[in-house]
Amino acid sequence: MSQTFETLGRPLPPAPSAFSPAWRHVLDRPLGIRTELDRMRRQAPFYDATVDEIDGRRIRIGDHWLTDFASCNYLGLDLDREIIEAVPAYLDLWGTHPSWSRLIASPRPYDDIERMLAELLGAEDALLLPTITHIQHSVLPALVGRGALFVELHAHQTAHDGAAMVASRGGTVARFREDRLDRLDRLLRAAPPSPGDLRRRGAQHDGQRAAA
Repeated sequence: MSQTFETLGRPLPPAPSAFSPAWRHVLDRPLGIRTELDRMRRQAPFYDATVDEIDGRRIRIGDHWLTDFASCNYLGLDLDREIIEAVPAYLDLWGTHPSWSRLIASPRPYDDIERMLAELLGAEDALLLPTITHIQHSVLPALVGRGALFVELHAHQTAHDGAAMVASRGGTVARFREDRLDRLDRLLRAAPPSPGDLRRRGAQHDGQRAAA
């Protein structure tokens, strides 16, 4: 039975396709970034997989044991025994997650970590952001302002999300491929100067006038 759609109680036939069958093979082909995702779907065991078991840096997907090169735990702290053994005491005190925004009330562990980081780095202050998404959404707009941001096409999705935040606040976003650095060079040359560049140029100009 062919599909129909109801409107005001009367069935209507499905709308005919706007494209002829000759175009269907073209339209069904993935384009741009979807081409890379389609290749990963066919070739990479990690793509959209369910991990059934871990053993250090080895993971089991179904019957296959694989070496994990996709972990985002860059410092390896997720498997550090000292950290794992310290977690139960914090769970007893704070639960699995604070149930409020830091704008309302900041849990003491956040403040302690930020103070220790500031002392370690010799900085005036530090801000702890718990996820990559928070970092990209917060730091990129703050750094770029109304300047220009250049994002590699295959960068993590959170970088593209952060770029969207930059654009929504008046910044300029340009994308390039890692194998087309000539395009990046052209983009850099064509980009408007950032506010920081303008301030430095103004200071240099004032210094030259003073020296003259």
